[in-house]
Amino acid sequence: MLYDVSASDGGRLLYATDTGPLPDATVVAVRDAAFDLVLMEETFGNHLDHGTDHLDLGTFATQVDRLRDVGAVRDDTDVVAVHLSHHNPPTAELARRLAGCRARVVDDGTVLGHDEQVTTPDAVAPPSETVRAEAV
Repeated sequence: MLYDVSASDGGRLLYATDTGPLPDATVVAVRDAAFDLVLMEETFGNHLDHGTDHLDLGTFATQVDRLRDVGAVRDDTDVVAVHLSHHNPPTAELARRLAGCRARVVDDGTVLGHDEQVTTPDAVAPPSETVRAEAV
């Protein structure tokens, strides 16, 4: 699933899960999108022979690089790995590995906003301004 979501204030989100490596046509379509937030699945961690339409740490980093190369991800884009599974390393190691491609992992229930505000899961905010990121 791929969703390109725009907020009324111009903020922009790319939600990408269950895609495997992004098709070339998708990368071309998001050229210069300058997303504020990218939530992309990173299901398989170090498990490389899964043979599925999911990403592992290597293919996740490659997709982030491809999106950077076309201006869809900028230096100030918040890239968050979601749809995590038990195939990933422990959180500290996962965070270290994701940092290599300027991405991060967040706790379940973290509310992310493109205005840099991070709130607790119990906070209430308009849906057009926040996205709830959850690991599976």
